[in-house]
Amino acid sequence: MNLNLNIRNVLKQELRLSPQLIQTMKLLELTTLELKDELKEELEVNPFLEEEARTDNYDMMGKEIDRSEKNEPDVDYDYIDDYYNETDTNREEDNVIENTLRQGVTLEEKLKEQIDVIMENDEEKEISYYIISSLNEQGFLQFSVYDIYLDLKRKYDDITKDKIEVIRRKIMNLEPMGCASYNSKEALLIQMKALEGESERYNIINNYWDDVLHLRYENIAKSEELDEDEVKKLIFSIKEFEIYPGRQYQDMITPMVAVDAIVFLNNEDKIIVIVTDGDLNHYKLNHSLYEEINNKKFFSKSQVNRMRGKYENARFLLKGIYQRRESIYLITKAIFEIQKDFLKVGLKGIKPLKLKEIAEITGMHESTVSRITRNKYVQTPRGIYRLKYFFSHGIGDTEETSISTKIIKDHIREIIENETADHVYSDQEIVEILRSRYVTSIARRTVAKYRELLGIPKQSIRKRKLK
Repeated sequence: MNLNLNIRNVLKQELRLSPQLIQTMKLLELTTLELKDELKEELEVNPFLEEEARTDNYDMMGKEIDRSEKNEPDVDYDYIDDYYNETDTNREEDNVIENTLRQGVTLEEKLKEQIDVIMENDEEKEISYYIISSLNEQGFLQFSVYDIYLDLKRKYDDITKDKIEVIRRKIMNLEPMGCASYNSKEALLIQMKALEGESERYNIINNYWDDVLHLRYENIAKSEELDEDEVKKLIFSIKEFEIYPGRQYQDMITPMVAVDAIVFLNNEDKIIVIVTDGDLNHYKLNHSLYEEINNKKFFSKSQVNRMRGKYENARFLLKGIYQRRESIYLITKAIFEIQKDFLKVGLKGIKPLKLKEIAEITGMHESTVSRITRNKYVQTPRGIYRLKYFFSHGIGDTEETSISTKIIKDHIREIIENETADHVYSDQEIVEILRSRYVTSIARRTVAKYRELLGIPKQSIRKRKLK
């Protein structure tokens, strides 16, 4: 084996993110409340960032910011300003949503508090944050470990599926226990094992889950050589565990959030988008202090460089806020140009929509659209929704006849809610109803999948409940 040491030149291309770009990406993901906290922290340590005295006639859309040094595309806000100036501009009414106190703690916040303590490094924390942001309201993980791996490997070269699974297992053991599991069975098993090890109840859930769901006590009793009444007691006692780990946070008082945009239709049926981050327009650069330091001769070179670094941090922070505002406006406008019918008729008007479509319309990358829509809320005439809510897959023969999966789920729920004790629909019967009324191409397994996602049991169990 040749172990000679030598020096050679190698030419290769590498993609490195600048600190400024990383900061901008971080700002895109922050909620309005989190961004305000970020600004307050920077204000305390950065002399080049200052807060302006507030006036009664500030520009809600941030047009006071100098656009001459920026490369972002101009957006026509004239018609928005006209509407805003014609309405009541009382500040207490305008900020009623932002000034309302948050009630309780969300599931994501509860898990994040524990993750910050137990995870060993920043990489583990970032992976954990990704996982908990992918949980549904019941606390179940909506994506496979492989899907998460494909998304994160672009950021972490050394990431593996095994590492993600280990972190998922750690999260499952946090409070509320069972979060980040894929289904109720896995959630119950993790709770039981922590409380009583691999007990008799654990064995029944692990080996006879389908029989438990269909209340087939006789099958379990026969296989385990137990009395049928004893099996019933064991299954009944499972109620002390939580089959939906996130349910306690789902049923609490809805937490108040600061909406990031308001969307509605004006009298001319034109979509109006107002980005509601007016409080962030009161920050500016302290140019006079910067010029004073540059002109003073008694500062050392290292001191001047340090102050320049602070100045650049403040400048990029304000520029990032501007880009965030422009991006939220462009993406929200693009979403509701497609989802215009939702503003008119509600859920039944929602259309299939993918991140890729909005990325193509706005000229942004899909990952940028994903970052911006995460944890952002929009106020509509139909209520307050996450921006992510308006993305869904479609079912149909063609793009023109495709129906959003959200509408399909709503139809399934409506059909089952109208069942009677005399007639409880099977999945195949629901398929036939959907095909005759709404969509021609839908499979029985698709209906079964959506029914399970809605937390609705099978036909046999619904029959027993209605009798």
